[in-house]
Amino acid sequence: RQSLQQQQLAAALRQLALLLPRRRLAGSSSSSSSAPAATPAPAEPQRRPRRQSPAAAAAAASDAAAAAVGAAPSPDGVRSTRLLTNSLMGLGSWKTRINYPILEQQSMRQGKLVPRITCQYVGSCTSQGRRQYQEDRLVYKDLQENLLFIGIFDGHGDAAAADFLVERLPDLAHFWCRQQPRLDVALRRSFVEANNLFQRHLQRLSSGQAGRFASGSTATVCLLRNSTELAVANVGDSKAVLCRSGRPELLSVDHDPALEEEQARIHARGGVVTSNSLGNPVVNGRLSMTRSIGDCEMKPFGVTAQPHLRCLEVRHGRDAFLLLVTDGVAFVMSVKEMVDIASTCATPQEAAEIIVDQAMQFGSEDNTTAVILPFGSWGKYAKQMSCMPYSMGRNFLANRFTSS
Repeated sequence: RQSLQQQQLAAALRQLALLLPRRRLAGSSSSSSSAPAATPAPAEPQRRPRRQSPAAAAAAASDAAAAAVGAAPSPDGVRSTRLLTNSLMGLGSWKTRINYPILEQQSMRQGKLVPRITCQYVGSCTSQGRRQYQEDRLVYKDLQENLLFIGIFDGHGDAAAADFLVERLPDLAHFWCRQQPRLDVALRRSFVEANNLFQRHLQRLSSGQAGRFASGSTATVCLLRNSTELAVANVGDSKAVLCRSGRPELLSVDHDPALEEEQARIHARGGVVTSNSLGNPVVNGRLSMTRSIGDCEMKPFGVTAQPHLRCLEVRHGRDAFLLLVTDGVAFVMSVKEMVDIASTCATPQEAAEIIVDQAMQFGSEDNTTAVILPFGSWGKYAKQMSCMPYSMGRNFLANRFTSS
């Protein structure tokens, strides 16, 4: 019986190959190696084999998969989405620890299997740390079917700007995504409009209190559409890191006043870049970044809400996860250390918690936040990661808070 099921599953794979003619299914060779080779029937000498339509091939594949698992064929050739999805689960298309459902239409359109990534797979963790207040905020939600929004915000001055972004930015992004197809343009317009709305919001609430205009926030946001189209936008110094082929790829830019391009814009608008008591460059003696949402009093001096944008295609055979962190984590850990830690964890939630905890152990004195979005190769590079080296300086920083 087991040999018969293997033969029927091999027949189902041949039918699926008609749906995906441009590229071979990743891992199909490893899955079919255990099954006995089936010799195709020879074609008639004077007649070319008739190629099935995609709909007919999909129906045949569904029926073959149904026979392989002992189920009845679907009536009238209608595809059984659940059965086809369950049969594809065991094909080994990704070496992953998460069993994703399959986006069938997207898979047929692209010629390769595409998992369905939703917010239920996201892992997140945030900690107030040694601060007396928590100004980090995070949000992730499915804006619509096959459109995922993730954002982290590190407030300064107070948490008013970060709270405003958590409440309004997902809706703005959803609105602009419906207006035009480009995700990067939608994010850019969302950032600018959120900044303008927040300024008007403060004008209504301030009642002449100038201190309320000092509130601002960084923003690092990603949109994922159809599990393959990824767009990342950021202002400030929160980071976005992609793990591709086991190596970190930085998708964000730290908008530091020391950058020549940023500094030139500040000077052109009448702003001044100086150094604080720690030697770090600041704008007008106050702000340690050149782009942010909020900071109304700094906008006339060249501090802008225009984000840095990055668009790319997610390759689930190589990409393991996307990591978003605030500067409380990035200040004490390199992106390679973050990727190495997350790659060895069993779940995205565990990875986010360990990264935040490790940042605290390394002496972070800021609020710390980490959000992880897993992709098709989650867990694939666990054995390739090296152990984190011991650091005497870091050990001293961690112990100085616990020593008597």
